[in-house]
Amino acid sequence: MIASGQWQSLFLSHIQPFGLFWAIPFYFLSTDWAATIILICQAAFLVLPVIGLYRHFGIIPALAFSFYFPLWYNALFDFHIDHLAIPILFGFFFFERKGKLPHAIFLAVLLALVKEPFALQTAFCGLYLSVARKNNLSGPLLTLFGVVYFTLATQYIQHYFNSPFISITGGWDLVSNTTFGWLGNSKQEIILFLITNP
Repeated sequence: MIASGQWQSLFLSHIQPFGLFWAIPFYFLSTDWAATIILICQAAFLVLPVIGLYRHFGIIPALAFSFYFPLWYNALFDFHIDHLAIPILFGFFFFERKGKLPHAIFLAVLLALVKEPFALQTAFCGLYLSVARKNNLSGPLLTLFGVVYFTLATQYIQHYFNSPFISITGGWDLVSNTTFGWLGNSKQEIILFLITNP
């Protein structure tokens, strides 16, 4: 779509700057090889925190993390850029605990760049720093960055750079109706379905 001049489709409903890096294998390799590579990398990134947990906290936390099912649910179905949030957020807490605040702040900023909803996690990383390090200005600044980035991303960038088939202003569109149509045809039907079919 972008190749045909439709720049309004640039983000396709989400702002994921790291997606550019994950697209590189598709430029050099066949689709099958590139897909295999990014799925292997996804699994490797999900396992990455195990190394830090084992080296600094022992076998029990490393095993607990390894056997935590929601962690592997990220890799269960297809490739999702969201998997990057796990090692980045782990790194934030790891470096903050080690007293390496610039590293922790850098990772919290990177967290916002995974996908725009993760900017809210960045804001809460700032709140955490505000509580954990009371006399440090980095916490409020990180919270401010997360909130401003989230607001700009959702209220301006997504509004002007999305496909006309993807509605971000509410209501139902072609994409959401075909994807989630089995839940119901309106918000009320969906809420009723979710309550009555747990």
